[in-house]
Amino acid sequence: MDKEKRKFKSKYQESIKDWVKEADEDKRDLEEFQEEKIKKAKRFSWILIVFILFLVSILGEGIVYSIGDYFFIKEIKITILIWFWRIILINFYLYFSYFKMHLPLERIFIISIIALVTSVLVSIVFKILFINNTWVYLNLLIEPIWFVLLIALFGSLYTKFIFKN
Repeated sequence: MDKEKRKFKSKYQESIKDWVKEADEDKRDLEEFQEEKIKKAKRFSWILIVFILFLVSILGEGIVYSIGDYFFIKEIKITILIWFWRIILINFYLYFSYFKMHLPLERIFIISIIALVTSVLVSIVFKILFINNTWVYLNLLIEPIWFVLLIALFGSLYTKFIFKN
C-alpha cells in the first residue's frame, strides 16, 4: 500500500506541475494579447471617432427622413424608421469598435453616449425648426433618456454575451 501511495503522489505532483506550467503559458499569452490590443487601440483618436459617429448618425437620420418625406410616409413611421437606424448604428459601432479598432470597453461606451446622444439632441432641434409640433418639444426631454437606456441595454447585452474573453 505504501508503494501505491507513492505512485499516486508522483503522478499527482507531475500533473500539478504540468497544470502550473500551462497556466503560466496561458497567462503570458493573455498578457501579450492585451499588450497588442492596447498598441492597436492607441492609433485611434477618440475625438475623431465621436465626430465621425455623430456625422454618420445625423446624415443617416436626414436620409431616412428625406426618403420618408419623398414617399409621403407618416411622421410616426418615419420616427420608427429613424429608431431602427439608430439601433443598427449602435450595433454596428459596438461591434466595429471592439473587434476591429480594439478599443477598451469604457471608451466604447463613453464615445457612443457622447456622439449618439448629441446627434439625437441635434436631430430634435432640427425637428423643432421644421416640424414645430408640441410632441417635438416633448422629444427634447424623452429621446435622449431613451437613447441612453438603449445604449445601456445593448452595452450590457454585448458585455454579457459577445465581449467575453
